[in-house]
Order: sequence, then structure tokens, then C-alpha cells
Amino acid sequence: MRKIHPERGIALLELGTFSVVLFLFLLGVFVASDRYNHFGSAKRIVDRYLSDDAVKPLRFLRSNAGFEIEVNAQALDDYTSAMVSAAAAEIAAIVARHELVDSYTVQMGYRVVELDANSGTVQSVRPIECVEQHVTNHATSAQCAELDAVLLPYAQRTSPSGTSIYAVPSAFLGRQEQGSGALEEHQYLPFAVVIGLRVSWSLDPLSGIASLDFGLPRIAFDEKVAVLRGELEL
Repeated sequence: MRKIHPERGIALLELGTFSVVLFLFLLGVFVASDRYNHFGSAKRIVDRYLSDDAVKPLRFLRSNAGFEIEVNAQALDDYTSAMVSAAAAEIAAIVARHELVDSYTVQMGYRVVELDANSGTVQSVRPIECVEQHVTNHATSAQCAELDAVLLPYAQRTSPSGTSIYAVPSAFLGRQEQGSGALEEHQYLPFAVVIGLRVSWSLDPLSGIASLDFGLPRIAFDEKVAVLRGELEL
């Protein structure tokens, strides 16, 4: 009769347990390293392609009625389109280099905050103007839902007194000509522009599946919001 050695069975059990623990540890290290690298790349991209001084958000015009301030929409639209294309090209290179699933999204858009020039309170927040690119399909979009979920709350921020935190006191425009030749006092610029950029792409399949096991999203992403205010194109 064959003799059973309990010690050998315990050793095999311990070895199996150690192997599983080691595998899970190495998997966790791989997932953490992969996510750290890709999330770091996403942050560098949004920092590179969204700047709060890259474009003058407002235009200063003189008309028959006096001085007027308007949103510099063409410059903003040109800027968002150019930055989306540049960011998408960089992400495409990352995806190709790491042989990832060819799936990524770039969203960039802005909301105009209309302010009461006398009190600085928010009168309204205009709908988002957005450019969104999915992989190779480039099209304007009124959606950009993920980005706008962050952008809209920023645009609506106010101080305890009810004044928008983006209201800029304007000594330069403190006295505006009216059609009658009279002067009207204005304390604030009438607009502020809140702009945002969001990028995301799929992680390595193994890292993505393991991320779900840890309750983490299977994509790398980052987003940034900046306020454009007080700069006028003459």
C-alpha cells in the first residue's frame, strides 16, 4: 500500500497558494504600471493642448452705437478644431506604439457665460460649442456629454455674494458710449469663456479586464478646464 505523506500535500497546497498570490501580485503591478503610464500620457496631452492664454476669447468693436464686446467665436472654433486634431494625432501614435485597440476619443469645447456688466451675476450660460473626434471620424458635435458634465458646473460657479467667480472688473471699459452720446458705467466685462479638453483611449486588453476586476475603468483618460477671460482682440 502506498504511504501518504501529509506534509507533501500541505507543501503542494502552500505552493499553489503562493503561486496564485504571486500571480495576482504581478498582475496588480502590471495593471498599476500600465495605468500609471497611460494616465500620465493623458495628463501631458491635455496640459499641452489646452492653455488659458492661447486665444483671446473676446473681441472689442466700435459701432455707431458705441463700444461693443462680443465673443471671439471664430478664433475659439479655430483653436478647438486645431487642438483636437493635434491631440488625436498624438493619441493615435500612442495607440499604434503600444499596439492597443484602435479606439480613442478627443472632446474639446467651450461655454460662454453671459454676465450682468453692472453686478457681475450670471445671466445665462450658452450651450456648449464642441468638436469631438472618435478614432478617425472627425465631426462637430453638440453633445460631448462626458466633457460637458465637467464643463457646465464650472461655468455656473458663483461667489457667496452671487457674483460669478469669472466676473472681471473692467476699468478699461468702465465707461461705455451710448448712441445718445451719454456714458454708462460698467464694472465688469459682459462675458467669460470656460473651455475644456477631455481625452480617452482603451488600455491594453489584459490591463483593461484586470482593471474591471479591481473596479476601475478600462480606459485611460484625463480632462482639464480653463477659464478665458479679460483678454480682448482689438
